[in-house]
Amino acid sequence: MARQQVIGLDIGAASTKLAIVERHRSGARLVHTARLDQRDEGIDGFELAEVLTDWLRQECPQVLETTAAIPQTFVNMRVAEFPPADGKRLAEMAAYEVQQFSGLSDESFLHAFHPLDKAGGKGKQPVLLAICPETAAQERADLVSELPVQLCNLAPSGAALAAAFRQLHPKQSGQHGVTLVLDLGASSTTFLIFDAGHFSYAGSVPYGAELFTDAMAHAMGIREDEAERLKRAQGLKPADKLTPPQLIGCCSEFVSELFAALESWKFDGEAAVRPTFDHVYLCGGGARLQGFDDYLAAELNCPVELLRSSQDAEQDDYLVAFGLGMQGLGVSTVPMPLTPQNVCWQTLRRRRHVFLAAAMFLIPMLLAAIVAVEYFNVRKEQQSLDRKGRTLDECGSLIPGLEKQRAELANAETMLKPFVARGNRNRVVIKAIDVLTDFQQEEDWLVLLADPESYHGDPEEREEEVRRPRGLGAHAMLVRKSEKRTILCEDVAPWDALYCSGFIPKQKISPLEHIRSLREKLNSEPGSIFTGADVVTSDRSTKDYRVSAYWLTRYIARPFALRLPLKDLEFKSQ
Repeated sequence: MARQQVIGLDIGAASTKLAIVERHRSGARLVHTARLDQRDEGIDGFELAEVLTDWLRQECPQVLETTAAIPQTFVNMRVAEFPPADGKRLAEMAAYEVQQFSGLSDESFLHAFHPLDKAGGKGKQPVLLAICPETAAQERADLVSELPVQLCNLAPSGAALAAAFRQLHPKQSGQHGVTLVLDLGASSTTFLIFDAGHFSYAGSVPYGAELFTDAMAHAMGIREDEAERLKRAQGLKPADKLTPPQLIGCCSEFVSELFAALESWKFDGEAAVRPTFDHVYLCGGGARLQGFDDYLAAELNCPVELLRSSQDAEQDDYLVAFGLGMQGLGVSTVPMPLTPQNVCWQTLRRRRHVFLAAAMFLIPMLLAAIVAVEYFNVRKEQQSLDRKGRTLDECGSLIPGLEKQRAELANAETMLKPFVARGNRNRVVIKAIDVLTDFQQEEDWLVLLADPESYHGDPEEREEEVRRPRGLGAHAMLVRKSEKRTILCEDVAPWDALYCSGFIPKQKISPLEHIRSLREKLNSEPGSIFTGADVVTSDRSTKDYRVSAYWLTRYIARPFALRLPLKDLEFKSQ
């Protein structure tokens, strides 16, 4: 989630400035500012953390994420030129450049880089490197960590000043030519260079407003507080004989140190011997020294102005703090974080803690919802199973009746077997006669067609000759003695085959050709009701032998017998 408000905290040697910055459609805007003059109140370094704690709780009751400033004096700025590359490759080259800079030093360094807008020589990409000893950054992080704020970032004061200057003074920062911005602090001065509207360099001079105060106090033999009051009242007047010469010498020394620091500004691969500027802007507490702007204008041979915003003059006193707030919001145009790794991890853990808290709330809710859903599903399934169980119980109560009915049906089917067997056999015999008649040769004689029981059984004697009774004449009735026969239904078996016997003409050549032809037709023709028909050799019936002698002697024929298995059974025996 994007942060809406952050704190920019600039802890200086003489004063501490606080700016609460919030996100705005234009980037960022000031919400609240506060200033603590610890030197005027006599606060030393041992009690600074305690005083800042009370002051911050008073000025900002809400604990917000904070970006603190690293004094520019601890940061070494260098301009390097790299081959054109993307962000990842550029970061690797910047890290290698910093490694070469550190050399054999045992101290570790933090670094950041910012690609400059202006193109370098021979198609190269100029990059502004910020290098800071890790111990200096860690000391500042330890100090801020004791305060009632959430430290999330550290940035050099020069980069913060550049971002705020471009945000609050777009007209001045976008001028053509070379623009110099001087932020005069108590013990040091931070300067910025804008070339044709592009930020090019940031550095520091180890001289500030205290230099002038100390010079006046030493020259006039007065205390520092009296010298500070006198300095603000009289100002700097080089033509006035009342102006101490030590003060003029301090100004000259300041200009010399400024040009010495500017020698590190190398652009296009060359160092400027005596750079010239088109515009100079002054800001900070030391810039209020009367006549100092005129002195610099004469020394630098360019117009020098105090930086004042037409909309809100107060915000110019909090430029660094405002730029730090922009860095914390992620809207800075010069992002150069110099944050120790432990602070980065703490910030990441703190920012993600809200997700952990949300997860601790959502996971039990989710588990409760899952359990509730599963409970209702199980309950619904249980109800369904209960209904099915009742249905099964009802069905189980019907099983004995169904078993009884099935037994009755099986008994009825068994009792129907004799009727099926007897009633269907006439149709089978007629169909068999038709098939045999269709497939036999014209010279063949089919004499006998019988079922297995009749074919292999003993010849049954006639129970009683059917004769005409005496004395009844031609109208006598045929009388046949009959008796009851009991047929067990279980013993009734279906016909599985028929037997056929007859005679074929004797032939010397291929004597069995007629039998082979008849057998093949019975087995393969679609209209046949038989399958696997074959010749009966050893299991001949006595019925065949009764008529064989007559046919053999009278018609000179050869007997044959075939077993004709049926394709379809009348019913299954089991």
